[in-house]
Amino acid sequence: MKKLLILPVVLAVAACGADDVQKVDVFGTECDVVATSVNGDSLVKCPVTPELEAIQAMEANSMFVSGDFAEKNITEYAADTEGVWVNLNPNECGDGTRRYRVMLKNPVFDGVAMYAVSQCM
Repeated sequence: MKKLLILPVVLAVAACGADDVQKVDVFGTECDVVATSVNGDSLVKCPVTPELEAIQAMEANSMFVSGDFAEKNITEYAADTEGVWVNLNPNECGDGTRRYRVMLKNPVFDGVAMYAVSQCM
């Protein structure tokens, strides 16, 4: 009987210590998955690194997000300058690949401008 009383306490303590944030590798940097769409693409926040800053400085060649995320207010994410935002799209460039859309450092949201650098790997 004592074991049955202790088990819920042990499970509760274990659950409190669990790290619920999913991690993913983006160009050698461990990043947090913030959301996943029904299409399987992910919205990811990465720490600022020289590699990601170099990509952010490139000329934009795509919109940042598609699908479910296009309906969200992406300007709120752009205002968060403590990280680099990436939209991951599995198998979009072929089987076993990912499309990485890295949001520019200072994107302009005017409805027609491209504001991400898209790279396939």
